[in-house]
Amino acid sequence: AWLESTPGAGTTVHLEFPVADGVPEPVAPARATAVPERGHGHVLVAEDEPDVRALLRRTLQDAGYVVTEAEHGVAALEAYLDHAAQGKRIDALVSDVRMPRMNGHDLARALRAEEPGLAVVLVTGYDDVAIDGGADPDGVRTVAKPFGPEALVRALGDALHDAATARALAADDVGR
Repeated sequence: AWLESTPGAGTTVHLEFPVADGVPEPVAPARATAVPERGHGHVLVAEDEPDVRALLRRTLQDAGYVVTEAEHGVAALEAYLDHAAQGKRIDALVSDVRMPRMNGHDLARALRAEEPGLAVVLVTGYDDVAIDGGADPDGVRTVAKPFGPEALVRALGDALHDAATARALAADDVGR
């Protein structure tokens, strides 16, 4: 490799590569990321950062979910109770972990006291609480920021599936 440079005229970079033996093997195209199934249900989003909350809302709506937004945990709890009083169901909570007035863990516990089978996905930018897509022993899924839309939609779909499975098992136990 060498450079030729002329003031006022620019620079030329010369690179030499060795000649390859044989015929190059074709490269397999990259696998496309699997698109999660289209979602359905009503999701309560609690996030104190307006831009992040708007991104969560758009991502979930684009995936097929109905979304109710809240700017912190207390507002989310009030929105949940208001929906319940009107006979409307909220199927899942997507919440930031660290928020003013009520954090995501406390919000999830309060909502699950009202609705034990509620699907929960917590999002966080802090490594000390991130499991990144997996579920903790209580079935709460956690997604580490930054994340792509696919990761959020997949975690929510998994949480909803887990909650539906738990409800079915509980109903089966009651029927025995």
